[in-house]
Amino acid sequence: SGQRLQRASSSHSRAAMAACLDCVTGSCGTRRAPPTAPKQQRVELNVGGKRFTSSRRTLSQCPSSVLATLISGQPEADGSYFIDRDPNFFGFVLSFLRDGAEHFVAPDDVRECASLLREATQLGIMELVVLLGREMAEQAEGTQQPGAPETRGYVGAPIPGNETERIALLNSLDVLYTRREHHYDCIADVVAALLVMPIVLVSLVSTSEQWFKAKCGLAADTTSRNSSFCAFTFKPEDPKMASMLVIEDALRDPRVADNPLVIGEPYIQFYAGCPLVTSCGMRLGALCCIDRVPRSFTFAQAQLLVNFSHLTTQYLEASQLEGEIDNGGSSGGALPQELNRGSLDFTAGAL
Repeated sequence: SGQRLQRASSSHSRAAMAACLDCVTGSCGTRRAPPTAPKQQRVELNVGGKRFTSSRRTLSQCPSSVLATLISGQPEADGSYFIDRDPNFFGFVLSFLRDGAEHFVAPDDVRECASLLREATQLGIMELVVLLGREMAEQAEGTQQPGAPETRGYVGAPIPGNETERIALLNSLDVLYTRREHHYDCIADVVAALLVMPIVLVSLVSTSEQWFKAKCGLAADTTSRNSSFCAFTFKPEDPKMASMLVIEDALRDPRVADNPLVIGEPYIQFYAGCPLVTSCGMRLGALCCIDRVPRSFTFAQAQLLVNFSHLTTQYLEASQLEGEIDNGGSSGGALPQELNRGSLDFTAGAL
């Protein structure tokens, strides 16, 4: 009787072990991974130090976005996912992902819309980027209602005291609205590559607009004078006071926060421009680099931009010398000594 009980117990143990092995092995005897617990649907995000709670489904609405990639990885030790973005506009992002484009309500203020557009671009939520671009265009069109009194628009940079002489010199060079030239294009392309900038321009500022002698990364040939960042480099007029203009975040700079090129295409966020100062001390425009996101600018980068601005000015003045030679003048076959070495010493800094 005792032996029968022992055999029955042993038989039961073998059956239980077989069932257990069947859980972790396949039909061919290969080991199967143990079942994993499903990820929690509730997700906590740490956005720039501020906590947000959402669902995994909401954050995965845009599969190619930074957020979808973030939550597919491992969380921090406290169970949250950290992302270094501006928390002030993240609520709008969550509303868009949760409610969809049909029910999304964009900020009323155009500057807030521009900031949200920047965040959406960085997060890779392109449907929101398109929606905000359309919304901002509609806001711009609806700013001036029929029959309403005309409102004062963005004013731009102040006019320098030597503007008459400056314009006279610019016109005398005969470079405005001329054909594209390889050496200017090379300067723009090289500066863009060395500084890793999406937009680089050789800008010449006339009475009513700025025209681009060379450009990299921008389709437009001109913009209005009052929207010109480069015109800010014209003051103070003293050549010894000439300096670069560096704006690391345009939306936070009161001089340009309402600029049409900041709140609209090309959505300038970063700008660094070095004035094109001639041998007689006049400023024709600037060699500038632009980005659509805020960024910093090192001294080494500033010095590189200064050097290329000297080279650009030499080309501009050389064109006038060539014209004088063609008209019977003589230059002895070389540029003036002060033009060759660059007669002005710049310091890199914000005006």
